[in-house]
Amino acid sequence: MKRHLVRYFITMFIVTAILMVVAMFFYNKMLSIDGRHYNFLPISVGYFAVITSLVHLVLVRSIYKEPRLFVRNFLFITVAYLLVNLFAILLFVFTHMDDITAAKYFILTFLVLYLCYLILEAVTLSIFVLHQRREEKRKLEQADQASEV
Repeated sequence: MKRHLVRYFITMFIVTAILMVVAMFFYNKMLSIDGRHYNFLPISVGYFAVITSLVHLVLVRSIYKEPRLFVRNFLFITVAYLLVNLFAILLFVFTHMDDITAAKYFILTFLVLYLCYLILEAVTLSIFVLHQRREEKRKLEQADQASEV
């Protein structure tokens, strides 16, 4: 588990750094377009990095704690994560009703970042689950070979 988490956080750091560079590039481009400050770009990257990391930690611990309940926990956490993000979008939009441009940029940014981190989470979790299944299969085969002798 520790090796997986180290790999995950290295990958998370790399993806977050790339997205932060892209966010700062677009932040500077948007400043030059209409002269307004949209500081939610770098904040959104940090938000997704933290929330996605917490979700991943909970799901990985769920696999170790009770593997049979993993699917239920995964579905519950995924729906809760989606609802929290929807609430964040609605909160921003309703607090920025007077500046529709900021709301549009925020929604677009939020959806792109959500997709990026969702893909990261799905790929890393799939690799982890596949590795766990291979390990269990290998242990069962070793136990069968030991019982045959």
